[in-house]
Amino acid sequence: MRLLSLLAYLFLVTLVTSCSGSTEDKATEPEPGSDYTSSGLTVSNLQDAQHYKVLFFGNSHVGKLPLFISQLIESGLPHKSLTTKGTPNALYLDERLHDTASLEALESEQWTHVIFQAQKYSQSGTVEHSTHAAKVWITRAKQIKATPILFPEHPQAGDIDEGIRVYELHQTISADEPSCVAPIGHVWKKILTLRPELSLYEADGNHANTQGQLLTSMIFYEIITGESADLLPFISEIEVDIDTQALMGQMVSEILTEMPACEF
Repeated sequence: MRLLSLLAYLFLVTLVTSCSGSTEDKATEPEPGSDYTSSGLTVSNLQDAQHYKVLFFGNSHVGKLPLFISQLIESGLPHKSLTTKGTPNALYLDERLHDTASLEALESEQWTHVIFQAQKYSQSGTVEHSTHAAKVWITRAKQIKATPILFPEHPQAGDIDEGIRVYELHQTISADEPSCVAPIGHVWKKILTLRPELSLYEADGNHANTQGQLLTSMIFYEIITGESADLLPFISEIEVDIDTQALMGQMVSEILTEMPACEF
């Protein structure tokens, strides 16, 4: 009887342990197919499209990016148009892998570009998370002839190099399954180094404020269109002053010249 009670106790402990834990502290997740084999599909270059159709896979970090990118294209390329769509949920890329709504969104339009945000990563650098799902989503985007763009998050306040580490993680994904990778961490580091007093964050030190979101939007504008963000006109409708908008465009184009996001 004591043996049975002990076995029952161990079973309950195991069950409770397996249902708890944070993203940061989980053990290394198993990656299906440790030796990943690329799909062999190339990245489509749709920068010359007259009508851009952009799908966003992400969470709260997407924020106003669709609105700002639309305003940038309307101002910088008035002869072109843009349609954007976000998924009806905020999930990590691995959680989306078998999510019906995400699959339906991808298949609902002939997208020109699909932006993928919310790859799990360890802030401490001590935990390794699977990147398998990101590679699968990149493949799915290429199968419908859309340009896949990986969205490594900007650094959190107080850790200016975090964005570089997140970018490098996404570079390893693209090395296995080629895609565009937005050098957001490098742009943020450069402008914050040059103008440390510039406010790019909301009060939580995590999410981007209007200025931070505009900066990231300029990166995607140049990646999507192939046109220099440095040549964008001042947009008075966005609450960022003319000098700051000009500086942002300059920094974005400098970084993207040094490290192109895409290899077409």
